[in-house]
Amino acid sequence: MLIDHEAGRLILSNIFKMYRGDFIAELRAQGQPASGGLHLYLKTIAPEPLARELQEATNYDIEFREFDWSVNDTGP
Repeated sequence: MLIDHEAGRLILSNIFKMYRGDFIAELRAQGQPASGGLHLYLKTIAPEPLARELQEATNYDIEFREFDWSVNDTGP
């Protein structure tokens, strides 16, 4: 995840787009409002100081980047 404060956007892996419903369901399971969306979900899992930085990014747009599936390759 990258936070671009100048452009007012969060840059996330496409995985967050693909499984958005699962992340929102996790918020609900924690008793959090689903209306907080991915912004709120990220705040609940981010370590400091990233969580603090996400506080400033609440209204930022989200840009999704393609996931690099090659990280799953376990070749010889």
